[in-house]
Amino acid sequence: MGFGYGTRTAYDVQSDSGGRFDFLKVAKRYEEVKPIAGKKRGHLNVRPLGERSRSHERIVKVSDNEYYVTYNAYRWSECNDSRPHSRAITYCLNDGIETITVHTPTRVWNRENPNTLYPRDFSSNSVFYFYDFNLPSGLSM
Repeated sequence: MGFGYGTRTAYDVQSDSGGRFDFLKVAKRYEEVKPIAGKKRGHLNVRPLGERSRSHERIVKVSDNEYYVTYNAYRWSECNDSRPHSRAITYCLNDGIETITVHTPTRVWNRENPNTLYPRDFSSNSVFYFYDFNLPSGLSM
């Protein structure tokens, strides 16, 4: 199965918009990105990670010392503040010490046996490359 003319692979999409982020880079990107405006999403402060058409991949500011990126903030959750999107990677700065937490998507965990994973849900190319291109330099999936 190939890709049609003008389409990009998941690798291409993420290599174009990923940031190899650390705390300072993610904070700078957040400040540089203009929030998406509009009637439905203007109040949500949506700041896409890369392309504005891929607003489900975004940076969220929790506080001056904590940011996170998410890849699954689709429209159904954007208009309903009671359904928060899940974190993919969290970047924190506390007393000069930077901490990066990589979160496993919640849908990956086996509901019958919470100590096991469903690897098929985590093995999509787009999810894999999202994590790989947004981890700091020196870390990879």
